[in-house]
Amino acid sequence: MAMNLLKEGHQLKVWNRTASKADILKEAGAHVCSELEQVGKDVEFLICMLSDGKTCDEILFKEQGAISQLEPESTVIVMSSIPVEIAKIQSDKCRERGLRYLDAPVSGG
Repeated sequence: MAMNLLKEGHQLKVWNRTASKADILKEAGAHVCSELEQVGKDVEFLICMLSDGKTCDEILFKEQGAISQLEPESTVIVMSSIPVEIAKIQSDKCRERGLRYLDAPVSGG
């Protein structure tokens, strides 16, 4: 997904739990963040693609999480395949922070 956005000329900031997995994106022009909270600074959209709901919650909502630097009215797009119930809770948490939320799983949900 990130590579496709880069190929279309979009500027991206990326972060990965395993830093080396972002190397190919850096070579393609993405800015690789060394700290998770940096990924949400000065962006309008934050896309999250993780393995499960628990991991998604941790990455998004921990104290120095991905959304910690997002400005109100920014949009969080969750492309993780998570249960609908978790997506609804995440949506509520985002709304409480003045953020928009879009559940857009890549493999259904």
